[in-house]
Amino acid sequence: MEDSKKSCPGDSARVWNGKEPPGGEDSEEVTEYIRTIASKDAQPFDMTHLTQISVSNNICSILYGKRFDYDDQVFKEYMKAMDANVAGLASLVAGLVPFVRHIPGDPFKTHDIVRGIRLLLDTFIQPIITRHIQELDGGSIPPDDFITAYLRRVRQDEADQKVSYITEKSLPMVILQLFIAGSETSATTLRWAVAYFLHHPDVQEKCHQEIRKVVGVDRRPTMQDRPEMTYLEATTTEVLRIAPVTPLSIPHATSCDVSFAGYTIPKGTTVIPNLYSVLHDPEVWEDPDTFRPERFIGPDGKLIRYEKFIPFSTGRRVCLGESLARMELFLYLAAMIQHFRFLPPEDGQLPSLEGILGFTYTPKPFTFRAIPRQ
Repeated sequence: MEDSKKSCPGDSARVWNGKEPPGGEDSEEVTEYIRTIASKDAQPFDMTHLTQISVSNNICSILYGKRFDYDDQVFKEYMKAMDANVAGLASLVAGLVPFVRHIPGDPFKTHDIVRGIRLLLDTFIQPIITRHIQELDGGSIPPDDFITAYLRRVRQDEADQKVSYITEKSLPMVILQLFIAGSETSATTLRWAVAYFLHHPDVQEKCHQEIRKVVGVDRRPTMQDRPEMTYLEATTTEVLRIAPVTPLSIPHATSCDVSFAGYTIPKGTTVIPNLYSVLHDPEVWEDPDTFRPERFIGPDGKLIRYEKFIPFSTGRRVCLGESLARMELFLYLAAMIQHFRFLPPEDGQLPSLEGILGFTYTPKPFTFRAIPRQ
């Protein structure tokens, strides 16, 4: 596979104020993403595919120890199949009521989902795992990534004759779940952020002024700058509140009989948390349908932490990827706002703020212009 730096679209575009950004593997993907946006030459484009691939590459770096070129055909087919499966999973009934998968005609597309998952496992994930196993068992030095760490744990448990749920057989599905969960949510939130920036140019400008004050124009924002960017953090938080990517979280099940608010929930009952209702509760949030980042900034200018801000769920089953997602959102948005001003197409058409509710809550397709800032 070719080095992505040699073939990534827009590699020759002049960004970062004409300077090559300072080194740092942690922001390599953000750098490539910004370069690709710059290559659009301020023409209207749909950010969906580019953003999904870029964010997915962050997960690939963690899971596989490598990133993929944006034009890599195998990776593009993998992403296409993943998108189809995420769309198909909108039919949650198929998972909650198992017998519907046997209804003639497959009205919930359950068979298509299963075939798509099998395709992803067999043609993309399993070959990568197999190479890791061959390197690990053959004495070679495998990549320092999640798969290697997982396999080493399996080998150690086997050597200790320890019964464990961490098995080599379960690894492909673990990888698939981490990939889908880690890619879809952050990419979709970035799209929602741009949609709201287009509707609220004043918010976009306030974020830019804060970035310019804290970072300037000669270097890219880093995680060390995050504590000083209260308004950008508040804006990101408001995007997560007003347009939660997983409004119904994911189904859980009670492990024992539970008494709650006068009701008894038997052991094994499927429970679907309605996160959207909490994040839009008028008793908690004044004007809940209004986009207002200032609601998260206190009189002292510091970020307010609300107990009922739960876009990543809450409790012991809170999303494990919350920290990674918040980090990604900060690095991407800070770099994007630092270098571009987002405008609607020449016809002034603004994106709809009514999303599409499926397995995730996504914005309707839209295009916009990224105008380089001077």
